[in-house]
Amino acid sequence: MRKSFAVLVFMLATLVTLPAQAQQKGWQFDLSVSGVSIDNYPGHWMDKLNYKYENTANSKLVRIDYKLTYDPIVVKPQDTAVPMLNLSYGWKKGVVGLRFFSYEGDDSTQGRVESKPCLFYPDKNLLSCDVNTVRAFGHNFLFPLTKMDEESGLSPVNYYAQTSLKLRDIDLYWLLENDRFDWGILIKAVDISESIADGIAMDSFIPHYPDGKESDPDWYNHATLDMTGKMSGTFIGPGFIVRGSVTRNRFIFEASASAALVVGTARYKSEWRDLDNAKLVNHATGTLIRPVVYDGQFPYSDSRTVAIPIVDLTADTFWKVSGWLSLGAGVYAKAYFNVPLSRVWTIPGTWTISEGALWEARSTTLTAMGAHATIRLSF
Repeated sequence: MRKSFAVLVFMLATLVTLPAQAQQKGWQFDLSVSGVSIDNYPGHWMDKLNYKYENTANSKLVRIDYKLTYDPIVVKPQDTAVPMLNLSYGWKKGVVGLRFFSYEGDDSTQGRVESKPCLFYPDKNLLSCDVNTVRAFGHNFLFPLTKMDEESGLSPVNYYAQTSLKLRDIDLYWLLENDRFDWGILIKAVDISESIADGIAMDSFIPHYPDGKESDPDWYNHATLDMTGKMSGTFIGPGFIVRGSVTRNRFIFEASASAALVVGTARYKSEWRDLDNAKLVNHATGTLIRPVVYDGQFPYSDSRTVAIPIVDLTADTFWKVSGWLSLGAGVYAKAYFNVPLSRVWTIPGTWTISEGALWEARSTTLTAMGAHATIRLSF
């Protein structure tokens, strides 16, 4: 964020120090290919967790030591190349134009963690256990299920996380030209869509369940916890824009800044599901006694009116190849403030609403920054 802010300040300072400019006449079409990097996306909502436990006992002392370490699982929209368009027409009353920016990025990860068997050291009377699991849904510690056919006696934990983000940004602007700056108004329309999904899966096996009697059946369970969330909305509002340029021989330097406040409806749709697909099986014959299914579903759907301030800054250098063709390169920065994101299910206690389980609201300030190469046609 500090680097992003420094670039924004530099670009704005460059704009306000530009000398007099030449006025645009006729049509001008800019086609750019830009690399985009999205910053400040909150993609950390899971951790690989290691729980180390040591128990020492003798006639004088019982000592228990434990330690938790976290390895973040992060997904964020990836850097990518996107198109940028700017079509404008200049005449004696100013410049009217249309700008377009589009971004689509996603990311995903998956993995598996396994616990180690507990070890006992008789000479030290020490029991040492090493448990690996995944912290998810805001829960402090999801302990692995019992799985007696594993050496550790605990189930491995499979996890996945994925996210996607789409931004569509269109400006319709009108500039009044003068000797130093072009300045004017714009209407901005922004379409934002963000979706997330994450979850964990574990298996349980307990022979002679529940009392350990020879006649008791075996217990099998495939348990999954899954969450999906989506936010989408179209936001429209007014803004202002200033632009300056200077020409030196065949080179043209341009910079622009705009700010807008867009308002619209953010639509949320999410679901959290806790599914235990279990069964009781005859220990001697392996035949199914009965299935046991626990299926908990917590859907969420809502819509809210949201205002999003947006700032756009660009700086470009062009080389005029001919009267109608110019080639350029530049940098840009876009900041979207108070962007609503999909709701996420959090379980700070165990599983009950009375202990704080809820759909948590998320928002952030997204910045899109990058460099671009441009072909300009003037006619």
